[in-house]
Amino acid sequence: MVEFLKEALAKRAGREWIRVVRADSGFFAQELLQYLEDQGLHYIVVARLTKWLKREAARVKVWRALDEIYAVGEFRLKLLGWDRERRFLVVREQLQESKRSLGRKLFDVPG
Repeated sequence: MVEFLKEALAKRAGREWIRVVRADSGFFAQELLQYLEDQGLHYIVVARLTKWLKREAARVKVWRALDEIYAVGEFRLKLLGWDRERRFLVVREQLQESKRSLGRKLFDVPG
């Protein structure tokens, strides 16, 4: 993964600067996150939904409403094999009868 990213970054040398690296859960690995941090790059990587992450997401108490449907919360966690804890953001979506949810349903929360 890191080699892939190094190659991709080398191809854009001298071009526009990078504001943020976005990646799907296939890139959710300590070695890649560490490389991005060492390079001073901001990133958003979709996390693999392990039982540990689901448990921590269920413990989020403080939510910031984005609108009537979406809210965000956060927690910090050091996963097994990681050298440090990292920040995780959780998006909560109010289920609606007339619209299909965009994400996965992790657990039921009354109301």
